[in-house]
Amino acid sequence: MAGKTPKQAVENFLAPIRQAVSCITSSFVISGFDPNRSSKPHVLTVNNGDPVKLTSTPTLYLTVQMQYRVVEVKGDRGPWKVTTAGYNYSVQDRLEKELFAYHWHRWVNPSYPHLHVCQASGVNLLRKIHLPTGRIAIEDVLELLIEQFKVKPIRQDWKRTLKKTKAAYENFRTWA
Repeated sequence: MAGKTPKQAVENFLAPIRQAVSCITSSFVISGFDPNRSSKPHVLTVNNGDPVKLTSTPTLYLTVQMQYRVVEVKGDRGPWKVTTAGYNYSVQDRLEKELFAYHWHRWVNPSYPHLHVCQASGVNLLRKIHLPTGRIAIEDVLELLIEQFKVKPIRQDWKRTLKKTKAAYENFRTWA
């Protein structure tokens, strides 16, 4: 998201994520933005990085961590913009054992976005395999949880909210 200052760009980046996450939890989205640390990625977490218990049967937990950078750009995407540098969206069972996780971490191989199907899912064969995916938005994970895993949303307008926040993300992303 664009902003006139790095801080404004971060706030514009965080606002739709906070709105999207509010569809399933009242946990806080926290950003470790430090304007003096421009060369390294900043970290965004939900619930301080601790698993969030979701309203579902069976009980599921979600952990969200994103890394992002604030960069100077020209044109309508600037003068300051936040760009995603990586993510870890993890879904766990009632014992907080990981079922599956979407990862993207450019600094560790494999550096492409991928899916882990973890041992707790019961699919042992795939637990160490990095299944390639496209880039996954947090809205994709939230919609998956609500529609496929029957997580109860806490907002009645969740579908419209996720559509709106994902459109904002897609409008400003620089990597499709």
